Amino acid sequence: MDLIVVLIAVAGVLVLIDVFIPTFGLLTVSAVGLIVWAHVLAFRRGFLTGVLCLLATLAYLGLDALVAYHYARRSSLIHRGALSQDEAPGELRTRLLDAEGVTETPLRPSGKVKIDGAVYDAKCDVSFVDAHRPVRVVGVRGSQLNVKPVNSDSR
Repeated sequence: MDLIVVLIAVAGVLVLIDVFIPTFGLLTVSAVGLIVWAHVLAFRRGFLTGVLCLLATLAYLGLDALVAYHYARRSSLIHRGALSQDEAPGELRTRLLDAEGVTETPLRPSGKVKIDGAVYDAKCDVSFVDAHRPVRVVGVRGSQLNVKPVNSDSR
């Protein structure tokens, strides 16, 4: 039974790693193979053992998915798009061009900026910008804003 638990635990870790380090599904496919192997071993020990292992795996992978979602939604790997459901890219460009905001994260060269209470993906080609610094939108490409730092002496 120890090998079964180890196989399922390793599979869960592989799935989590695949969420944060893109491997084009290689780790997830490996995890599925480990889960199948674990369940074959469990069902060989008995039907009840196999069913309990299956239920435990579903619970564990559900928890794994919640953990991945919790951390991945804060990551730049999963984009919470800058566009609202009813906003087209042209409307975003018109609304945000020349708008000023503040960096939420450092821009090295990309990161997050906050403008009018909303957080957007942004990129600064001119220089690195520290967090909590004022910036101005100079362009919009897709859902990413191109920004430049606002000099405090030019105000």
